Amino acid sequence: MFDLSKKPLRKAVDQINLKPEGDVLAEEAARLAAGDYLTKRTGNPLVRGLARPFSRFSISETSSSRSIPRNFSLSTLGDYVCNLADTRLIGAAHGRIDNILLTVPPNGTPPVDPLDERHITTLMSLMDSHTRFTLLCHQNQISTIEQWLASLGLSPGRASICLSVFEYSIWAQDAYVNLVDASGEIVLCEGVNFPRYDDMSIADDIAAQSDCRALQSYLYFQGGNVLAAKDFALIGTDYVKKNLGRAHLESESKIIDRMTQLFGMPTISLGRSAPIPRAHRANADGSVVYLSGLYQPLFHIDMYVTPTGVIGASGKEICMVGRPAKARAILNEAPGQYDFDVYFEEAERQLSQHFEIAQLPLYPTKTTIRGKDRHYHLTYNNAVLENYRDSAGSSRRVVYMPTFAGDADDYGFPRAPREALDREAEAIWRSVGFEVRRMDGLEDLAVGWGSVHCITKELGRTEYA
Repeated sequence: MFDLSKKPLRKAVDQINLKPEGDVLAEEAARLAAGDYLTKRTGNPLVRGLARPFSRFSISETSSSRSIPRNFSLSTLGDYVCNLADTRLIGAAHGRIDNILLTVPPNGTPPVDPLDERHITTLMSLMDSHTRFTLLCHQNQISTIEQWLASLGLSPGRASICLSVFEYSIWAQDAYVNLVDASGEIVLCEGVNFPRYDDMSIADDIAAQSDCRALQSYLYFQGGNVLAAKDFALIGTDYVKKNLGRAHLESESKIIDRMTQLFGMPTISLGRSAPIPRAHRANADGSVVYLSGLYQPLFHIDMYVTPTGVIGASGKEICMVGRPAKARAILNEAPGQYDFDVYFEEAERQLSQHFEIAQLPLYPTKTTIRGKDRHYHLTYNNAVLENYRDSAGSSRRVVYMPTFAGDADDYGFPRAPREALDREAEAIWRSVGFEVRRMDGLEDLAVGWGSVHCITKELGRTEYA
């Protein structure tokens, strides 16, 4: 059995906003008041999502005036460049994955944590020969990674190593969004702030050692809370609210306009209008989290929402939504005290305006770490997808799906319920035309509030067909 007391929590409770809903609403009112003040003071300063003086900025003007333009910062420059380059968010399911980023966290002795090694090498072994791998690591991990490549029979052309000296995490998904510009070049665009580990260094180190570009946006977002469907970008409402009231982001509509410009597609805010009651989010002293979101049940939508790229009978794209009620039905169990299925049902209703919905099981569970309950979800939404046509013109759909039965014994859980969930989730994915390639047991990632999608970032996809 794994000794969880010796493993650090990958995402800690203190990273989650556990304020009572009254305080959350008061904070939102203060943000709206700040936005109202700014609007009255400056009028309407937005032109295509940028402040008017900055939107007229050019290199030649700066050279001739020898002065930095108004409203300038490196983050507003990032938005400006992305707008000029006509960037577009890379799809969550659409196209064939040409290159995928995996971050190998520093570990000491051994150089790579055995579970991290297992997860990363399992994914690499499952992916087809058209996919290349970019691996970020420390210098003392290189020989280990070279052993992986040799044991997997991967040619040198299928992998490249980038070095870091920082304390970054395995969560390659979160510190930036992946964009492609009009010429097909990849841009890793960071939000204005990312407070976890040294993950904000990842994009810069990758850009310095590869063909990718790195820029910073004035907007606040995290990659796991942003998804690109075929026709829409989705962002969790928590991070829309996070921007509210800032200069040139005085209202939610302005925030969505800016995101639409950056993401290159109509953007939908996914979440409820009122905060989830604090009693549903955490215990009395805030040491145990039940639901990690404020206006959305989980703090990243990729944990319970998955666009598939498949057009259903309705003519709309099929979107998978994780539901605790679905998991309970599969296991013939009564609803649990901490299911809070109503919030996932709300997300399903909201998405049904634009998508055809299929449900996946989302299983709330818990373990005990250092004397405290750790609540988390077994998710089959947090998967890696490909949806493309091969050289013969045949449709190919592949899902790299999380599984959880494999480590049940090690974590002290009954194996049969996890086997039933793995089996039913696979059947659901197959029912919409996907070949299912099962990942190894990902319980430790789930305990850390993540899964396989969280540990990856696509650095290139073919166009959807």
